[in-house]
Amino acid sequence: MTEKETAAVREAARAEMPAVYLMGFDVWGEGKPEASYLEQCGASPKYRTERWYVLADGQGAPLSSLVVYQLGPGVAGIGSIATPPGLRRRGLAARLIKDILELLAREGAKTVFLFSDIAPGYYEQFGFRILPAEFQRYPGSTCMAWGGPVSELLSSPGFSLPTYF
Repeated sequence: MTEKETAAVREAARAEMPAVYLMGFDVWGEGKPEASYLEQCGASPKYRTERWYVLADGQGAPLSSLVVYQLGPGVAGIGSIATPPGLRRRGLAARLIKDILELLAREGAKTVFLFSDIAPGYYEQFGFRILPAEFQRYPGSTCMAWGGPVSELLSSPGFSLPTYF
């Protein structure tokens, strides 16, 4: 069995959060010292109040991570999807995203948003669709939605695009 096949998704433990935050340090660290970056992540209200998940290996060690935001009834967001540099390009984040979308659907999510800072085609493989240009508010990041047809979502009464999370 491969590493990906023996891995399991679970909520991240509080003690694991520094390791989880460091998974994306090379991308999001912005040249800060590691300790400053960890302090910033640990102090972030959104990081402390939302649910973090990891794809863990057979011994429980985190391989990939993401955060789930509850945006409203039946609406969630996922973000901060990261895998340590030495483990990238093995399908670990893909497995985590797929499993989290299944979990969110079981929990009643009809729509899941994400803001892609990479080529959005990666997320299209999971069923995410790029929202039309008038809903793109953040340069360098593409707002995408998963769930029912995007046209129905955008025309539904009370639809409001989430802010960048």
